[in-house]
Amino acid sequence: MPTLRARGTTFDAIQPGDNLPILIKEESPFSFNLCRSLLTPEGETPRLVKPPTGPDDKDTPREDNGGMPVAAYMAELLEKVFGTRALTRPGGRLQVESKLPFRIGDVASFSGQVAAKRDEGGKHLVDLELNASNYQGKTIASGRATVVMA
Repeated sequence: MPTLRARGTTFDAIQPGDNLPILIKEESPFSFNLCRSLLTPEGETPRLVKPPTGPDDKDTPREDNGGMPVAAYMAELLEKVFGTRALTRPGGRLQVESKLPFRIGDVASFSGQVAAKRDEGGKHLVDLELNASNYQGKTIASGRATVVMA
């Protein structure tokens, strides 16, 4: 099946089985700290991390942020193909299930495939199966999404 192009895809051209382009991301201290800040209860001080000083840095934590960056990267992949509003229009949704940690310094590829497309209530809906794999080829998260095309 063909791979869909970034921001040039029309509803009529999409077919079940079409692949999304691959998005490669490395977890960084910046995104880790942003998520940590968003997840910290109001009134508490978030425990932020500093960037690693080198490959042997033992002070940078190797903990997980609970899947929040992974969901954000899956949303970014969808935004690149379908546009900014595709997930936020009524009927759009994204569900992500984390399977393995995504830690500072980890690299993952985010991809997906069109599962179905349909017209429902005057809306063009596209259902997608999503996947995130680490550099070892292990699935770190899977997801399902419905985007609403204009």
